[in-house]
Amino acid sequence: MFTNRRQSRWFALLLIISLSFSMEWSCAPALPQHEPSHEVTTEPRTESIRVREPAQEKHKEAEAAQTEAQHEHTTPEPLVEKDIETSRPDAGEPFVEKAPDNTTTQPMCDLTNPQNDPYQPGVAYFGRNRYIKYIAGSLPIILSAPHGGSLKPSEIKSRTTGVLGGDTYSREYTYEVARRLYQLTGRLPHIIINRLHRSKLDANREIVEASQGDKNSETAWGEFKDYILAAKKWVTKRCKQGHYFDLHTNAHSEKWMELGYLLYSSQLALKNSTLDTGTTYLNKTSVKTLASQQGHTLSTLLRGPESLGALMQIRGYKTVPSPKYPDPNGGGYFSGGYNTARYGSKGGGVIDGTQIETHLSMIQNSTRYNYSRALAESILTFVERWYGFRLRNPIQTVPHSACLNAKVLTFQQGEVTLNDDTWGALAQYPGKITCGTSSKLNGPQVYYTFSVQSGKQYDITIKPDFPARVYLFAGGCDINDLNAGCKASKIDGILAVTDVEKTMTYTATKTTSVRLAVGSLLLHWLGSFTLTIRER
Repeated sequence: MFTNRRQSRWFALLLIISLSFSMEWSCAPALPQHEPSHEVTTEPRTESIRVREPAQEKHKEAEAAQTEAQHEHTTPEPLVEKDIETSRPDAGEPFVEKAPDNTTTQPMCDLTNPQNDPYQPGVAYFGRNRYIKYIAGSLPIILSAPHGGSLKPSEIKSRTTGVLGGDTYSREYTYEVARRLYQLTGRLPHIIINRLHRSKLDANREIVEASQGDKNSETAWGEFKDYILAAKKWVTKRCKQGHYFDLHTNAHSEKWMELGYLLYSSQLALKNSTLDTGTTYLNKTSVKTLASQQGHTLSTLLRGPESLGALMQIRGYKTVPSPKYPDPNGGGYFSGGYNTARYGSKGGGVIDGTQIETHLSMIQNSTRYNYSRALAESILTFVERWYGFRLRNPIQTVPHSACLNAKVLTFQQGEVTLNDDTWGALAQYPGKITCGTSSKLNGPQVYYTFSVQSGKQYDITIKPDFPARVYLFAGGCDINDLNAGCKASKIDGILAVTDVEKTMTYTATKTTSVRLAVGSLLLHWLGSFTLTIRER
């Protein structure tokens, strides 16, 4: 699957990005005990490559189109990419990145023999009915968004007790943090997303409260758990240590970012010397393993000058705990939930955990990009500093994310096939690409160009692991020419649903060169795809 740019960038990434999920356990996580029997296979869970009947595909496409339309109404502002250094809030003293100390002897993960991994880097895997999504990564960093889903399928009974409201924009900023980490390292973190609304599944609770007896919800809960465990297995074997981040949003009046390490507000109010004496508080926290290492103290990790809170505070974001706000002091604060307790190191293991509660004001359409960039950079600095990794290897901007630099495609026996992705791409014309429709394609895009012969037809087939939009045009890259061209071609931002092959046909009216673009409606919708063009 890794050809063309994958061999120059992604495949190099495979040598950097290998995913091996076997440690002392067997390779892939077992399907949950409550998985329906007709879904069980002898292969690792790979619903993302199952063949669906045409009727199912139409249903999924209609569902995705409706979801995109809903997002379009809630995203009125174009998602313009801005440089954090020139647009972030005033951070006072300039921040200078420090090289991580040699606190460990593990500067990189073991990335040999990636072909043996059950999950391939950058590829999205789905559970039953695509309720749970896992994008396999190759960094010692795991991200999850348990409350960012919007799906409310009728087959799952609604929960009636507990918290039922979701975390606004938590899924969106999770993707954007992952994207920035990819730009900084050339590799992806592990990403686990619950696509169900919280009224159907609370993926940050134990199974009884999470699903409240519904078997389909319980299946999704098990898949969410299994994918996190799969990521932990890989990090444990390949990197020896790492960090799990559970991403949420909060609406507390203090308007701050809250970092949860399983210590209550009253415990954070204690003196550093109290926190650091003995093991009373060490044993309660989700960073127990990291704080237990020689030369580390719990208080320094939580609110010292190189803590995650300090790194965000320096970048201009009010954060608790941090040197400036060592404890909530009576303010609103979430100390960490089920996931942080289960998948962090409180109970042992080499994967530590942090719950991140981002204030809603930081992740609105106009603020989310800058905040996510700052968070990704802070996470990377924190992981390099405290675990001793050397992870930075910034990728160059993907050349063919610019229209004028479209990648030339050459047909072999009337056909060309490639595998590509939009992880490192940019949004060249944010809010301006419409192809004459009501949709504004804000997401990152990649461009290709190829020659067409008058009177011939070209079948364009794409299978993406994200909601992709495809448009084709002849002529130049001026935005007016682009919009007029893709409107005329009738391949005008056609939706290709996640994990479903979509074929569209273009009939050439003259012999010329055309450009084909793969993008998306929203900045955080990005991923990998297979593209085939056949001439007939």
